[in-house]
Amino acid sequence: MASSLVSWIGLADLSASEGTLEKGQLGPIGSALEQMEFDQIFLIYDHRAATAKAFERWPKKHTGQPLYLHRVKLSSPTYFSDIHKGFDDFLSSKVIPASIGRLMFHLSTGAPAMATVSILLGKIEYSTGFL
Repeated sequence: MASSLVSWIGLADLSASEGTLEKGQLGPIGSALEQMEFDQIFLIYDHRAATAKAFERWPKKHTGQPLYLHRVKLSSPTYFSDIHKGFDDFLSSKVIPASIGRLMFHLSTGAPAMATVSILLGKIEYSTGFL
């Protein structure tokens, strides 16, 4: 069955892309891409656009699959209301086609509040799998 990765870009992922983690460490997104195969990758971020654009080149080293970046403006990475609205708006938008297959939410990226919202939306609204 086809599956697509949906993940926030966290600080460990940014550090991995810059080569500032310990040697051999890939960060959560890089590790997932090394261990599993996805048909498409959707990455959500609340960083400066230039930072996300620079990061975008890094996962492409680990996969040849289509990669999509989507910015969600948050007042804080721990503000549940902003995270919920931004993530739900993204998931319900036309960015992810209905025929995409199973969505897999990565829970090890971003702030703990992002993982919490991902679990709630994934279980209640979207029936996703989790990494």
